Amino acid sequence: MAALLGLAVIAAAGFAAPWLDTVVWWGVALVTGLIAEDAVLGRRRAENVLAMLEAPAVVGRGRVFSVSLILHNEGERTVSGAVRVEAPEVFRVLHGSRPGRPGLWTVRFRLPAGEQQRLTAQAVVDVRGKVTLGPVWLRIPGPLGFAERRVQVAATAEVRVFPETLAEREGFQDMRGLLTAPEAKTPTRWRGEGLDFESITPYERGDEERHIDWRATARTGRIMVRRYQLELNREVFVVLDAGRLMGSDTGEGTKLDRAVDAGLVLCRSAIDHGDKCGVAIYDSQVRGFLPPQVGPAGFRAIVENVYDTECLFRESDFASIFAQFQARQRKRALVIVLSDIVDEAGSRSLREALHRLAKRHLVVFAALRTPLIETAFRRTTDSYRGLARQAVASRLLQERERGLHMLRRLGVHVLDVEPSQLTVSLVNRYVQLRESGRL
Repeated sequence: MAALLGLAVIAAAGFAAPWLDTVVWWGVALVTGLIAEDAVLGRRRAENVLAMLEAPAVVGRGRVFSVSLILHNEGERTVSGAVRVEAPEVFRVLHGSRPGRPGLWTVRFRLPAGEQQRLTAQAVVDVRGKVTLGPVWLRIPGPLGFAERRVQVAATAEVRVFPETLAEREGFQDMRGLLTAPEAKTPTRWRGEGLDFESITPYERGDEERHIDWRATARTGRIMVRRYQLELNREVFVVLDAGRLMGSDTGEGTKLDRAVDAGLVLCRSAIDHGDKCGVAIYDSQVRGFLPPQVGPAGFRAIVENVYDTECLFRESDFASIFAQFQARQRKRALVIVLSDIVDEAGSRSLREALHRLAKRHLVVFAALRTPLIETAFRRTTDSYRGLARQAVASRLLQERERGLHMLRRLGVHVLDVEPSQLTVSLVNRYVQLRESGRL
């Protein structure tokens, strides 16, 4: 910069002394040559720097984790400059307790010849899914200070962001015990109104007469009854709606986020109890279908199929997943549909499909309320616009309640909950149905 400023001053003086023009031209040629040489030297220094990214394979959504950039100088001279790691906007580096600019991680470095340096930062990702970090860009000035080189280094790292319930030691994220265990827990055996024959024993007070085995009674001379146990390895199917209704905000993620969280916790609970569990995802088409799985490997497969599900704001069509489900799931199962309805007319096709499904399976429809509508209905206002919003919200809530009432009349178990309460309510309902022998 000083050389260019000096040439500018000489050029201005050339109006008074024309012979200085020759000096200016020679100076320009010299500076141009120095810039070219500096750029070549800077590129050589940059090419001697190797980079590698290190990040955990799995992190929890909204949980702080460490990411490291390792630089190694294979050259014979000290290299200094700046490095920038490309990242999506959902990735944020923390500066103290405050998050930095989305998708931006830049840092300066000075690396002596033959040495290695580890640059570590704390980061957070607030969205489920797969996050790819890299490539890395190096910005290294030349030794003469006339130019700098920007070089891309093919260093990448992939981070899978799971729901935080799978990422906490006290929740469900300490998955190591489950995913590495050779077998799932031994299922408990209950007696009750099951389908599996267990034994023939003498009659006791309270036994149902329809279970009397008359042949055994005639043979032994005592009244004998057939005992049944609740069916083991029953099948549970979680059906996730990823349509536009599930993209609404709940204050802590979308309704789809809450549904994915609750669905994975339920699958973990079902597999822990010895049941089989499958998942299906749909919007305007079938986006995923995993048959019932069992054991640790099965739960891992479920997580891999569900954790990065996104709402693409398409209109949901339950008929498509219903047709595939009927064709592939012959055995009676507990089918849990995580979705919502807006009005009676718009949910007609959903009701018809659920009604047909309930003739063979035990169907639970978990309807996630929309907090924005609830807030608009309860807000006190005296403005015309506020009253209009309140009237629309009231109408939507009434039509939604009528739609859910019709589902109940069709034999569908309806769970109408706030998104924040979905996980607890869903697991409790599963346990109630399981222990009552309804599955």
